[in-house]
Amino acid sequence: SSSSSSSSHWLFCLLVVVMFSHPHLWTEDGSGRDASAAEGRMLAGQMGDAYEEGEEIGQHYRDDLVLLSLLVAIAGAYVSLTTTSYMRMVRNSRWYFVQVVQAGVGLGFCCIWGMHYVGMRALSLSGGSKSNAQGEVEVNFELWLTCSSSVACSLMSCLAVHLLLGRKMVEERMARDREAFVRVSSSTLCLAIGVGTMHYMGMLSQQGTFVTHYNPWVILGSVLVALVVSGIGLSIVVFTPDRRWHRLFSALLIGCTVTSVHYTGMHSACYVAHPAGQHRGLVSASMSGDWIVDIILLVDICLMALNGFYVEVIQVMDMDAIRQRLEHEHFVTASRNIIRRSRIMQFPMCLLQGNLFLKLGKLVSHETLRDKKLLTVLDTAKAARKIQKTGIIIFFSHQWLSSNVPDPSGNHYQDMCSALHNIAA
Repeated sequence: SSSSSSSSHWLFCLLVVVMFSHPHLWTEDGSGRDASAAEGRMLAGQMGDAYEEGEEIGQHYRDDLVLLSLLVAIAGAYVSLTTTSYMRMVRNSRWYFVQVVQAGVGLGFCCIWGMHYVGMRALSLSGGSKSNAQGEVEVNFELWLTCSSSVACSLMSCLAVHLLLGRKMVEERMARDREAFVRVSSSTLCLAIGVGTMHYMGMLSQQGTFVTHYNPWVILGSVLVALVVSGIGLSIVVFTPDRRWHRLFSALLIGCTVTSVHYTGMHSACYVAHPAGQHRGLVSASMSGDWIVDIILLVDICLMALNGFYVEVIQVMDMDAIRQRLEHEHFVTASRNIIRRSRIMQFPMCLLQGNLFLKLGKLVSHETLRDKKLLTVLDTAKAARKIQKTGIIIFFSHQWLSSNVPDPSGNHYQDMCSALHNIAA
């Protein structure tokens, strides 16, 4: 129901606020959100020169940030699934566009991109393969590549959602027909391209006193994993029931699979110490995972609040519009039935040729004309239209002036004959 759906939206927002207000859940100590990052920079400054040029730097992951990246992916997936559940029935074209953007941002920005950059901050570079140096190497991110990767992933996610649910007829959006598999395949390819582009743009944005080498086979494997995971996630949108617990389980599944794509792709990189490092001459920034989480959770809250607004306001307006449309369709259907019945003659039409009528000399009964075989009987409107192409059909309505004969004085008959002569003239 509308009230229960709205309640779940606000409950989700409350849980996100709780995560937002407890930074110690994902920092190493409670003294400050950037304490661990500052410590890493201090160690790099003290011991960074101990690394030998050309030696491989060890890769380590902070367990708390890995877990946080998974939670971010699950939250974003749940937001996107909630939006797509309403897209199944939305009829207003403008609101459909809004929800396409909502679902794309929830999937591309909050789920995939957010998990990616929290996961990137979970990476710690320390430990030389030759020198045994233990200082942590500082990693910054080129700002424009970072922002461009989020935009690219969000746009491709919006396009994938539109390809998946872009049927005009509401009843056909969730149909499990042949076209549904075509739509899932095309949207899967689109989303996988967005995921792969975003991931490696993000890795290229890394800057520091190192150079990065990539294993092409691992890259190929990560792309294939992205393709499979995209297909799984989009199939869940179409082929799973629209119930709250199914949606939650699906968000858990999508969060886990998206996270697996990221950490598979990370294994393609090998970091080698180099004093000049890799700097592309663009603006770089030290981006901690903490404020990225803050932004993503804030966007999650805004998207779920917008879903709540849809349930409370727009959906009610939609229902009124649907009711009016159904009433109009009922009126149109009834009118078509009346028109259809008007084209079918319920009784035969009996005609008498004009020249024969003028020779009668008086009005006679229908039975007399029938027995003399002077009547032309038409059973269909098509037959009547055929006669109208070569002549006209005249209908006289008159009263019987006695119980035995229709026109004892002949007055009606004379008036009818005069009318026929005037029409013929």
